[in-house]
Amino acid sequence: MQSQGGFAYREDEINKIAKMISVDRFSGYLSMAKGRRTTAVLLYERNTALSEALYDTLQGFEIPFRNAIDSVLSGVLGNDRYRTIPMKPGQQIAVQDAEDKISKGGNPITHGRIVAQLSLGFWTNLISKTYEKDPWVKCGLYRAFPGAVQQLRLSSGQLKNVSISRNLIHQRIDSIRILRNRIAHHERILQMPLDVRYGEILEAIGWVCPTMRLWTESSSCFSSRFHSPIPQ
Repeated sequence: MQSQGGFAYREDEINKIAKMISVDRFSGYLSMAKGRRTTAVLLYERNTALSEALYDTLQGFEIPFRNAIDSVLSGVLGNDRYRTIPMKPGQQIAVQDAEDKISKGGNPITHGRIVAQLSLGFWTNLISKTYEKDPWVKCGLYRAFPGAVQQLRLSSGQLKNVSISRNLIHQRIDSIRILRNRIAHHERILQMPLDVRYGEILEAIGWVCPTMRLWTESSSCFSSRFHSPIPQ
């Protein structure tokens, strides 16, 4: 068998690839391929292609998400917002670490650099139950998600728009964070319902900014890659 790029999928080459990937990492693909080693390598390639496609979509979520939170906090607390929120020790350390990394890189500490340096986990924690009173309620952090509404049918049969709860927003974003970290660490994601997860990411983008959702979806290559033939 030979790929479009001219790579020959010979047994000796497959064995070298499997060794370099590592036995533990390759075993998951080998199980999905029911022991067929060439198919396992092709599944690995598919995993890479879908991870790449989803990473673009995740970028369309992560940057607007953190900027929306920062914008709300800025309007309420001003420039010193991450020193004003009563954060847990882990969050405080994350801010200090971000400043240290910026300084060690020879750059002046600016708020924009701090925002970019803080992890998705940091921002996700800010909307967890721990911070429900402050800043979710006290600072109105829910305003970072103007599109987070759903329709409920009343007993009268009429539809009513209601805000999606902080808990459901946090659950969704935390699941996105987990997927993002799996992709960032080159882990296997083929076992997940990726078409469903893709839709969930797009929906979460729409909670922050519907325009951003449309733009991200229009430029995404995920759907075409997901519906391409699965290696057999």
